[in-house]
Amino acid sequence: MSRQIPVETWDHLVVRVSNLERSLAFYREHLGFETEVDVEIGGKGLEEILEAAGSPPLPGARAHLVMGRVGGQLVELIEYTLPEGSEAPGHGIAAFTLRVSDADEAHAICRENGIACDSTPVEIEGSRQFFIRDPDGIRIELTQPPKTRT
Repeated sequence: MSRQIPVETWDHLVVRVSNLERSLAFYREHLGFETEVDVEIGGKGLEEILEAAGSPPLPGARAHLVMGRVGGQLVELIEYTLPEGSEAPGHGIAAFTLRVSDADEAHAICRENGIACDSTPVEIEGSRQFFIRDPDGIRIELTQPPKTRT
């Protein structure tokens, strides 16, 4: 029997949006979204994650993400800003995310079990994450959150 990935808990749902301000207004007004994290990201980690998701290389890509609670569950709304002429990833549910205590260990277990990983763990804003796919191609993010987020 293969070793299981040591999932601690559900972490969050990732929703790619076309207009972050419009989406925030909707989620706040209609669903009671309460912001916990509001950050702009970019750099090598974001570029690697986008490539792992099937995008062509996108040097200079940036993203604005806001994480908050809806019904007690963490939801990440993310809008991409890409270099001119680049095509943004589609909108909608991008992945669901499971929390692990050690992204490198989870990655090693995936490899041992023959589970294809979209990348090695990459660091973005203190978290370490990578993606796998289920048999139907659904993206699952495995994330080791920053030490400051529980």
